[in-house]
Amino acid sequence: MKMNIEILAELLNRKINVQNQIIKGEDLSFQYLKKEDNHHIIMTNEGKEIPVYADEHKHKGSCLILPLDTDVEKEIYACVNEYTEWKEQCLKAVVLSDTVNDVLEQCASILSNPIALFDDSLVMTAYAGKIPESIEGTIWEEVLKQGLSRPEIYSKEEADLIARQLESGKKSFVWRSKLFHNQEHICAQVYRNDIPFGLLGSSDLYGGFSKGEILLVEDVSSFISLFFSSNHSDPEEKTSFYNIERMLNGLSVNETALIKSIEPLGWNIFDNYLVYSLRRGRSNEYASSSWQKRMKKMFENALVMIHEDHLVLLVNTTKDHDFHEERMQKEFSFACGSSMPFRDLRKLHYSYIQSRIALSYAEENHTIHFPSVFQSYVMESLSKVTEIRALCHPRVIELYEGDENDRTLAKNLRVYLGCGRNIADTARKLYIHRNTLLYRLEKLDAFFEMKLSEISEEEAFLIQMSCMIAESITTESSVS
Repeated sequence: MKMNIEILAELLNRKINVQNQIIKGEDLSFQYLKKEDNHHIIMTNEGKEIPVYADEHKHKGSCLILPLDTDVEKEIYACVNEYTEWKEQCLKAVVLSDTVNDVLEQCASILSNPIALFDDSLVMTAYAGKIPESIEGTIWEEVLKQGLSRPEIYSKEEADLIARQLESGKKSFVWRSKLFHNQEHICAQVYRNDIPFGLLGSSDLYGGFSKGEILLVEDVSSFISLFFSSNHSDPEEKTSFYNIERMLNGLSVNETALIKSIEPLGWNIFDNYLVYSLRRGRSNEYASSSWQKRMKKMFENALVMIHEDHLVLLVNTTKDHDFHEERMQKEFSFACGSSMPFRDLRKLHYSYIQSRIALSYAEENHTIHFPSVFQSYVMESLSKVTEIRALCHPRVIELYEGDENDRTLAKNLRVYLGCGRNIADTARKLYIHRNTLLYRLEKLDAFFEMKLSEISEEEAFLIQMSCMIAESITTESSVS
């Protein structure tokens, strides 16, 4: 059994106090132990000899120094046997276990600190080892509360360091986090068929990471990688919306990670998408997992998640031709807000805001589409920062507050500007004769004391926006 000398020193140190003076930078493994006159010698597979002393004296060179009168042979072979049996049990778990939880539980049994497994989107899928009663101020508090490790909580300097280490291809790396009171952390890559698949993470809840403890964590990583590479399907917990939820919150995501996370769905970043925000009742019972599961069962090709205080449904309309809003309402009777269609999944945040705005106008068993409430929302938003009447062109207000003929001219004006001042399109949209429209436009030119066909784009936008505002104001007044 090949056993790294640093691991041997770590296991020995847990039983007895060991002074480790092993050669730095060399990866040596235990072969057998032999006895000299006053000490033992570890023979390594690499042909090195490492003296082992059981006394209190200082010794030069590479060696292990154990407490006085230690039974060196007994203690060393006990550690070798412990490590050998542990590896055998880990291999057995890899072969016989159905879930990664069972494998991690066995693998973590040799570690000093608890350890967590994260998928490639940093959502925790399993953890093992004893968690202390108090984890306040540690990364475990964040992970157990959120169910994930959020890169955005770290400083840019720390996040860059972690990213560089992950990209370096190292088996593991250790760093001290300023965010968590200089706590020592370790990460080890997990692979599936030699492709990065996730991370193992641990922190020094019960002590720091010696070279031997780091190597043990790397051993655990190898067993977890073997489990995932041995034709095991992904654990159910692997399905994660982490990248999608980051985008819903307006946070950036790694494009490669995003592509990888939607690959199992057969999606492409530049497919056509729709976002729906859904609410049912004031008691928020819609947010329970049962609603989510029912939605998933009905719309198998969509993503259904609970976000903020409502359900979010993300539909790929390029791939899912069978999705129908009517079916959703018939089954669930949600209040529903829909975004406008969009083509770049990376811009999900803005479409999600559209769906949330539309939802704020929706009643149960009704779907509101964002374009239908756009004007109302803009007017309400403007009214919160200023008196919107002050933003209007005075002549536009006069038209909307005038008689029926004036209001007809106002409607014609708005459609004319909305059609890009195209006579044929405007007449067609108003269902009036071209000559009738020209006559009314002449009256509008006289009223505004300028030719509307020759005004600048800025002036056209001002008048068009004034029409929207004036229509909103006069509608509210008539309702009142």
